[in-house]
Amino acid sequence: MGFYESNSLIRQCLSLSKNYNFSDKLPTLTSSELVDVELYSIIAIICKDHINIWYEQITHDKSFIEELLLLISHIVKELEKKFFMMKHELLLFHIIPMIAIKHINGMTQKILQADITSYRTFDEIFYKFQHHPALDSYENECLYLRLIADTLITSFLPPDDLKSECERVIIREILSDFIFKKIVDKLSEPSILFEIIAKV
Repeated sequence: MGFYESNSLIRQCLSLSKNYNFSDKLPTLTSSELVDVELYSIIAIICKDHINIWYEQITHDKSFIEELLLLISHIVKELEKKFFMMKHELLLFHIIPMIAIKHINGMTQKILQADITSYRTFDEIFYKFQHHPALDSYENECLYLRLIADTLITSFLPPDDLKSECERVIIREILSDFIFKKIVDKLSEPSILFEIIAKV
């Protein structure tokens, strides 16, 4: 799909006003035109399926969607910038293995020092010795995901947008409920984890 086809898809799915100007192509999100086309196509479909269905019942003013596109553009650019600043070799071959080894060693040491005969499953043992407050209840899990979303919002939102409490709350809820919660649920499935490992 080229830029003009993607432009048409965005106009159709987001129902943008006719005077919304893409300057002959969509505003750049990343340094890759191919990635931009794919991202905008996904954004258009998500907005159509998850935003327009409730927003159009409130108002037909298109400025909200247009502002949303600008905000997404800013966030994606910030993510790309931070991604390229990251030392990937250090992360993959030092930091992540070090965290994993520390986690496994700590778990092993605690299990060896304790009486585990009273626990019926490995899940019970893990919960006892590697307790995380987000695992206590559904409410705690939601609160924890909101805290993560708040941290990301502070890092990626433009300064003017950070001043709006309403905007912060809406974005936080979208991130925590629609994105993080679904990711956590998916990554909790053994079949998904196996598929990821097999593909890597």
